[in-house]
Amino acid sequence: MVACRGLCKTPPESQGSSPSLKNDDMHGAPTTRIVYPKALPWLAAGLLLFFIALLIGLWFDRYPALEARLFDENGVVETPELVALGISLLVFAYRAARSNDPVSAVCIVIAFLLINAMVRETPRCDSAVYGGGICFPTQMWKNVTVGLALVIAAVSLWPRRQHWRVTLSRKHLDRFWPMWVAFILLVAAEAAEHWGLLGTEETLELFAYLYVIAFGLWTNRHS
Repeated sequence: MVACRGLCKTPPESQGSSPSLKNDDMHGAPTTRIVYPKALPWLAAGLLLFFIALLIGLWFDRYPALEARLFDENGVVETPELVALGISLLVFAYRAARSNDPVSAVCIVIAFLLINAMVRETPRCDSAVYGGGICFPTQMWKNVTVGLALVIAAVSLWPRRQHWRVTLSRKHLDRFWPMWVAFILLVAAEAAEHWGLLGTEETLELFAYLYVIAFGLWTNRHS
């Protein structure tokens, strides 16, 4: 528990033998103690990333040429975003492959969503905004990639079907609440794009993916 002191907390019901944990055992899930992310550091990190991205966007907004060179579609920042998405995908896929427990089922779903995000961030080679680098030949290749990822996710979830009731329980889903912080950062990025803050938009997206990596590593360590 020393390692958890800064980033996690154990609720009273998870200490020792509890009715909820016994109930898990009835449904075939492991009766391991659940460790939840502690609110303060994860929320503070999300707020800090938001304000840093906002300041970056406001500063670069005064230099349109530099802003366009760094933050346009397929600009300099796009590559780190794809790398961050790829790392986060590997982190959650690794946790999913470690076992057949309820946590791994949620990690499979998250990995599928991350693949979708990677496909969305990767341009088509025939796109008007494509300026070089990694790309999908056509939209069909994007659709095939998402379809293949969906099949792999479904096949991976099937052996874990006996844990569905436990997986979808509030007690287990609550351990993934920091993913909502990453989602809010991405929503804020869309809002920044609407307001013309290109630097803020792209920086928020990058920060959101880095945040997901951090949470993925935490999940691997504490589950």
